[in-house]
Amino acid sequence: MFNEQVRSVLGKLALMDDEDPRMEEYLQRLLDLLLQDEEKTIQFLEQGSRKELLLISELFPEVAYTLGSEDFLKYIYQLDKKHPELDLLRHIETDPKYLN
Repeated sequence: MFNEQVRSVLGKLALMDDEDPRMEEYLQRLLDLLLQDEEKTIQFLEQGSRKELLLISELFPEVAYTLGSEDFLKYIYQLDKKHPELDLLRHIETDPKYLN
């Protein structure tokens, strides 16, 4: 259920123009889903496609900050090593102030 909900929102985002006024609404929906359950989010990211990872990566800082999870942040660094071509850390600030 979680994966289907995330993929549904990602599909809508992928089809939107960057100037679409609904973009913020769908990004918030995606963020809300990702913040529901850290473990499910990590499991989703582990099996996510390149396009899914790229779409989600811009939310990594807010997810990491809101969750306040060092484990999530460590996972993002591992994911970046697994997919260096995606530059998943471009939105992540390395300062530990991201963690509560």
